[in-house]
Amino acid sequence: MKEITFQVAAVADGGAAVGRVDGKAAFIEFCAPGETVRARVVEEKKNFLRAKLIEVLIPSPLRVEPRCQHYGLCGGCSWQHLEYGAALSGKAESFKGFAKSRLKVAEDLFAPPIASPNPWGYRNRVSLQVAGHGGAVGFAKASTNEVFPLKICPVLTSEVERCALTLSSLIPKVHAGIERVEIQEDSTGELFGIFTA
Repeated sequence: MKEITFQVAAVADGGAAVGRVDGKAAFIEFCAPGETVRARVVEEKKNFLRAKLIEVLIPSPLRVEPRCQHYGLCGGCSWQHLEYGAALSGKAESFKGFAKSRLKVAEDLFAPPIASPNPWGYRNRVSLQVAGHGGAVGFAKASTNEVFPLKICPVLTSEVERCALTLSSLIPKVHAGIERVEIQEDSTGELFGIFTA
């Protein structure tokens, strides 16, 4: 497929960035508004195209180093390359766009988003996949059903992450036919899990 160079105008749904190339909307993941990027086209239609990032030529001041070592591989987080305020605004705009176009909600009904006091270690629930019989335990790779082993997840609470990592090392050893594990921490700090075989 062909390579393109373009400037990112904004962040669209799901953290994908959008710009224009030859009159078409161009969508690309892991970019920030204002960046100039080089990308490879992976899908092209009459009115839009999708591309995969090759290189950031001119970075945005909104770009930060993702905290998670799985970022880009994992299908869970798609905003970690943006500083928190920009990610929060992007998520709010994405939701507004959906609510206005699909649900016909009026613009004046939206309040500004409420920032978390800590954008890390807040998620008290996780769903882990198990690859095959006694295979890797972790998350699905972005846009696939392929499972990669969990090593760290900075958005999980420390207790949920600790439990997930422990189960990730134990489940392949017991070969119990487990396909999915759900772990949740309640408001008292108690952990509970659901194992699906």
